[in-house]
Amino acid sequence: MDYNLIKPFLAVFRTSSYTKAAEELDVSQPAISQSIKRLEQLLDKPLFIKQGRGIVPTSYASQLAHRLIEPFDSIDMAISQPDKLKMYSQEHYSYSLSNIPDLE
Repeated sequence: MDYNLIKPFLAVFRTSSYTKAAEELDVSQPAISQSIKRLEQLLDKPLFIKQGRGIVPTSYASQLAHRLIEPFDSIDMAISQPDKLKMYSQEHYSYSLSNIPDLE
């Protein structure tokens, strides 16, 4: 599986447009179109159907997108904020951790 195809797929799903997805990802519209075609070939399923002047996701695409949105958003957040650390612990540990100096 080529995970580089997931981001264009999610952008098209979110925007319901190859053109808007291309603008969002700062790539050409043909590049988005090609990515979607490659993903459809890998999955052996259609992902979007033309409807009027726009596109709509197939039921398979909707199910797939809803399973992928949260993990990929988490990855994007981890990459865009690498210096943030969220830690969960019992309350008595948090007092001793609060005295640790920043590493900046």
